[in-house]
Amino acid sequence: MFEMKLRVGPADIDELGHLNNVRYVQWVQDVAVAHSSSLGLDWAAYEKMGGMFVLRRHEADYLRSILEGTELTARTWLSNRRSVQVERHIEFLEAGQVVFRSLTRWVFIDRNAMRPARIPAPVVEAFASSY
Repeated sequence: MFEMKLRVGPADIDELGHLNNVRYVQWVQDVAVAHSSSLGLDWAAYEKMGGMFVLRRHEADYLRSILEGTELTARTWLSNRRSVQVERHIEFLEAGQVVFRSLTRWVFIDRNAMRPARIPAPVVEAFASSY
């Protein structure tokens, strides 16, 4: 399981005084990218392979309002890998309590054909400890 810290700043707050929905989605992507990069799979690595993951489905459960100044722990892990897709789970925790939960389905595509492609062995191996 990969974890990283997030802090809610003034620019993250919407008109209702809590974390903007757009920021949740941005942070889901940021956590996914940080996790992948921590395993040596940054943009350059995917570019060299000629493929990348694209988001196919996104589910989000907003369990409690998150306010400015809140310190969050984001954690992520993977499940249900198939030949061309994988599911990513992300949770945001405040003081150990889950306040947001996301499930995303990512499909690996060939960048030239822009079509689904089998997830390459180096990617499968790098993510093996993330399930």
